[in-house]
Amino acid sequence: STGIDKIDLNLNLAEGYLNNQPHKSLELARAALELSSKINDLDRSAHSLFLIAEANRAMGNNSVAYDFYFQANKIYEQLSNKEGLANCANSIGRVYKILGDYPAALEYHLMALHYYEELGNQEGISSSLINAGVAYRNLGEKNIALENYNKALEISTQLKDLTNMVSALISIGNVYWYDHNYNDALIYYEKALMVSNETHYKGEHPGGIQNNIGN
Repeated sequence: STGIDKIDLNLNLAEGYLNNQPHKSLELARAALELSSKINDLDRSAHSLFLIAEANRAMGNNSVAYDFYFQANKIYEQLSNKEGLANCANSIGRVYKILGDYPAALEYHLMALHYYEELGNQEGISSSLINAGVAYRNLGEKNIALENYNKALEISTQLKDLTNMVSALISIGNVYWYDHNYNDALIYYEKALMVSNETHYKGEHPGGIQNNIGN
């Protein structure tokens, strides 16, 4: 069990460093992969591969991230681990979004949504609705996008899930902004800023409205 404890410690630290120090996160996830491979722990190997992918995506290495997501996905399929499959689908969708392939992004975000709904994971549902909404908006389906964002806002507000609340509010603001409806856009951006200033908020801080355009 000492080996497993060490793997779990590495994985937890890798998650903790992901947003602020992705290089450090990558190092820890690689160490976890090495240890979990030694003891043939498939679940932890898949989690390590997933975090290696996440760290690479955070550093902008999208093609490397893409490969590692699929390696993790393969193991999660073997294990029938729906949560792992949902997380992989969500992240693969985000890579496609960065690459500008919105039809593929939408396909993966809807796949993630399906898994999260089966699991009853409300936070996952909320995040997938926002991500799918971004793809819909970029494919010219702004009404479906708004519908998704509003559903996500409703769920995240009920859960007091501040990260997804901010994401949903910015996304709604963006729809109005692109429609040149700047007054409504500013209302949503300001609400997002207010939520992001709350003590329990753990997501990224919206650094001014201009930075949020394009979400």
